[in-house]
Amino acid sequence: MTPITAPKGVAVLGSTGSIGTTALRVLDRQRARFRVTALTANSNGALLREQARKFQPAFIGMVESQADADDAWKSGTDALIAAATRDDVDIVLNAIVGAAGLDATLAALKGGKRVALANKETLV
Repeated sequence: MTPITAPKGVAVLGSTGSIGTTALRVLDRQRARFRVTALTANSNGALLREQARKFQPAFIGMVESQADADDAWKSGTDALIAAATRDDVDIVLNAIVGAAGLDATLAALKGGKRVALANKETLV
């Protein structure tokens, strides 16, 4: 008999961009294996709100605060690090353009998280 394992918690940094939205479509089809525990975006509050309703993550962060953001949302660049280092996160997908997600990636690695990079700048 195969042991039942809990779904892996995934933080998607840059969830409203092209790579982030594609990743969420894949994760949506793999809910038995993965659960979205954290979502972050730069500034697209409307799409982030829609994603949050669908996936019900424990953490939502938006780098550039907007008037439509809930008080429960975290804001600023520290939100990226907070999402990447949560105890309920096993895998961090960095789908942020450029070097903006570097600090969060380094924090995730220091915290023993598995990191999936979707940009080359972090490697360079």
